[in-house]
Parts: sequence; structure tokens; C-alpha cells
Amino acid sequence: MPTGLTREELSQQMRRMLEERVARQQQLDQDFVRENAARYEALQAEAAAITAALEEVAKSIYDPETKAPMTVVTLRRLLGTSDQAFDKIGREDVIYRDYRTAMLEPGLSVEQRRLLFGQALVGLAQALPSPSRLPGERFSTVW
Repeated sequence: MPTGLTREELSQQMRRMLEERVARQQQLDQDFVRENAARYEALQAEAAAITAALEEVAKSIYDPETKAPMTVVTLRRLLGTSDQAFDKIGREDVIYRDYRTAMLEPGLSVEQRRLLFGQALVGLAQALPSPSRLPGERFSTVW
């Protein structure tokens, strides 16, 4: 071995280094938790206050399906559902913006439409069609 250590000595040295690294990481984690304990407590108190406020609001709102007062869990579920719906709408608008422009914008030349459509394909994160070989041509693309 080029280092002059036997395989067993090298293995022990690597094991020792790994144990030291793990111990150091655990110490850093403990230091972080200790240094930020007050912030964690403040966040927990704020979360409890928000939950209490939501419980008060939930009592005044009735579930349209069951006609029973809503709970915090129901409100959070409905919020998550509506957030997902709005996220989908927002993503689709951004994803298809260049495509709509390329296809529907009046007055664009063929070359401008090709450029915008190419940009739209990149924005859609779709695999571009590979050039196909046609007899008598070097390369032919879908456009």
C-alpha cells in the first residue's frame, strides 16, 4: 500500500474518521436546536394562536354538504383543495402562453410562428421530435 498502512489500519482510520464526522454533525445539530429553541417556541405559540383563531372562524361557517359547523381540519382540507386548483390554473397559463401566442396571434409570419412554437415546446418540457430521414433528403423535421 502506498501509505504504509495495512488494510486493517486503513479501515480502522476510516471508521474513526466517520465516527468523528457523525459526532461533529450531531454536536452541530444540538447546537442549532439549542440556539434556536426560543424561535421554535415562538413559532409553536404562533401556530397555536392561528389554530385557535381558525377554530373561532370555523364555528361560524357551515359545511355545505353536511350543514354542520366546519372544523379546522375541514378548513385546511378545503384550502388545500382550492390552492391545488389555483396552482393548476396558474401553471397551465404559464405553460401554454407561448403555445397560444404561436397558434392564435394574428399577423405573425410563418417564421415567427415556428420560432414561438419552438419556444413553446421547450417551455412545455416535452421531448422534441427527432428528425426523420426521408428518401432523397438529408434531414426533415416535423415543421
